[in-house]
Amino acid sequence: IGNDDAGTRIKAFLQSMEMSTAGLSVHPQKNTGTCIVTIDSAGERSFIYSSGANSEITSFTEFLPMIEDESVVHLGGGLDLPALSGLNLTLIVRDLKEKGCFVSMDLAWDWMNKGWKGLVSSLEFIDLLSMNEKEASLLTGLHEISDSAARIVQAGCPFVVIKLGSRGAYIHSQQFRGIVPGFSVPAIDSTGTGDAFCGAMLYSLSNHRPVYESIRFANAVGAFCIQQVGALAGIRSYQETLRFIQEQDASTPK
Repeated sequence: IGNDDAGTRIKAFLQSMEMSTAGLSVHPQKNTGTCIVTIDSAGERSFIYSSGANSEITSFTEFLPMIEDESVVHLGGGLDLPALSGLNLTLIVRDLKEKGCFVSMDLAWDWMNKGWKGLVSSLEFIDLLSMNEKEASLLTGLHEISDSAARIVQAGCPFVVIKLGSRGAYIHSQQFRGIVPGFSVPAIDSTGTGDAFCGAMLYSLSNHRPVYESIRFANAVGAFCIQQVGALAGIRSYQETLRFIQEQDASTPK
């Protein structure tokens, strides 16, 4: 973050949620990265983005000692930041695997055009890679989601998740391969939906739930998120989310 009002607000919010801010790096000159989101009538977004202090992160060395061995580590914004592509990324994920970590990464839009070359050398060290349908096609150059997932698995990553919005998510893993259906809900604002999905998915997987069940849970959290303006307002409690899934399953014709 930058040494500015936005950075101060971010730190205060994380602390209010009882999250550690020990890993926040404050840049003395650059502003905090900023993204202005415009939303159309279907809830889809366009972005005006300034990377700010995010672009200054080129090394992971200072953060690595803060991560406990055998942790679940999620890297958001793959291919979006200089540190999360090419040789930098390979070194990061290799070091994490040497600590016995489960490494998950979610792709962002590849505005730097790093592409397949920016990711392929890292795939053998990444346990789970998630992205949306457009990002999958852009990354692999393939139009079928199953082909895109298969290419990524063949390159070394054993678990691929391709988010499909209300249709759910396509999964290629040892435990399950195919589409886990989503939920049809009113779409107000998709901001944060993919991140909410990833958080829910990793929470469930880290609690040793089956792959299909974990993705179904993540789909439900994403469905809640998209029904409110903003990245957090729509997210419900764990029990409410489970109740929603049960109600939806009960009402679906067998």
